[in-house]
Amino acid sequence: MIIGDYFAQNNSLIKQLGAEQGTTLARWNGTVQYNIYDKVARTGSTGGGSYAIDANYKEMTISGVSAGETWAIVETASPNRLILAVNYDGTDIRTFYFNNLEDEPSTEIL
Repeated sequence: MIIGDYFAQNNSLIKQLGAEQGTTLARWNGTVQYNIYDKVARTGSTGGGSYAIDANYKEMTISGVSAGETWAIVETASPNRLILAVNYDGTDIRTFYFNNLEDEPSTEIL
């Protein structure tokens, strides 16, 4: 999983994806292998997908991405800055859970 520089400039993933309407999920067949130096989305996307944020449970669920595909959440407008990318490496990732450092009673945070 690669968290892009553009994401880092915007403070938090929940804030960015929950409030920002100018993002899209793109996917590619096989392993695209984004790396930490990538700042914009690669060309050759084979389509899109979708994501849903559950603010109550601090969870993001990905859908519309087939097994064995690399996917990324990118800025919709040019220059299509990279927000989050997940390279397929033999494991399909569909759900993310976030600890945004809120104080939650009766919850142990490791």
